[in-house]
Amino acid sequence: PIGPLPSGNPTPADIDDYRYLYRSYRSDADLQRLHERFAMIAIWDDHEFGNDCHGNVPPDTDTGATTPRPALRQAANRAWSEYIPANTAFDADRPWNESIQIYRSFRFGQLAELIATDERLYRDGPPCGTDTVGERYATLGCRAREDADRTMLGHTQRDWFIDAVTRSPARWKLWANEVMLMQLKVGELFVNLDQWDGYPAERRHILSTLRDAGTTNLVALTGDLHTFTAGYLKTDFDNFFEYPVGVELMVGSVTSANLEDQIRSGLNLPSAPMPAERLGVPANKLAPAVRLANPHIHYWNSAVHGYAVLDLDDTALTCRYMAVDTISAPDAGVRPLKTMRVPSNRVWIEDIE
Repeated sequence: PIGPLPSGNPTPADIDDYRYLYRSYRSDADLQRLHERFAMIAIWDDHEFGNDCHGNVPPDTDTGATTPRPALRQAANRAWSEYIPANTAFDADRPWNESIQIYRSFRFGQLAELIATDERLYRDGPPCGTDTVGERYATLGCRAREDADRTMLGHTQRDWFIDAVTRSPARWKLWANEVMLMQLKVGELFVNLDQWDGYPAERRHILSTLRDAGTTNLVALTGDLHTFTAGYLKTDFDNFFEYPVGVELMVGSVTSANLEDQIRSGLNLPSAPMPAERLGVPANKLAPAVRLANPHIHYWNSAVHGYAVLDLDDTALTCRYMAVDTISAPDAGVRPLKTMRVPSNRVWIEDIE
């Protein structure tokens, strides 16, 4: 259990609170063993600052849904740089949106380039309002969602990203992407506008530009939704016949609640990716309902926990989803969940097992 924050607030209020949380979580012996055994390439998402944050606004705090917190954003930036093993310098003399830059790329010879983006620091706020249900989650959307000026990456980072992908000489262009890129609906409702569905014009611009530039072997590697998913990237997800631009592979959570955990519990679990209200789908019907409403999704499993392993060579990318038997005991068994193969120069997902 995490004890009270030094400030006494329920959410971080200053640098001491963030440092306390990092020290607490990073005292976990299993996490320390993981760092001993494997190299890390780290990027952040929302919880390093505040849930569903955008820029310097953490909407789910007691200060108000649209209250800017520049000093708190700066504190979050600093704490991340102090505790996370990443070669990203922090400059306390710069403002919160310039003090650190986590978007960067990594070359693995001629085989692959991993291009990591920051989808929190420069993004606009949610398009339809900050209420959790009906505006951010489980929503029909709104006119502002299609605003061509809305951005998740910010113009500078977006131009850098497109240039990095189109100029890369590597066979595989791997996008270290924070939130789900593919469209996700259940019936007529968008599941979550905190992900790329809240920024469809920019998504369309990026994917169409990469397509027109002749980009091949584009694979987005995604987290955030606590769900194992695989599918196809399109400029128009409502066009069943459009040939996809690339592939998205999303990994499930290690321990945080997935969607079926939340549906079964009927509670708003603090580690869940969205509120339990109005998910509206029985746990055993979730995957078929998702795939029926989203034909671009090839695979969906939000009932297990685990990790993913990628194997790449000149001929194909192979993705192995691995699941643990339980997260309530330290000696869990590990089993293969799903193995898929993406052939080089072909936007196609082959099921191996």
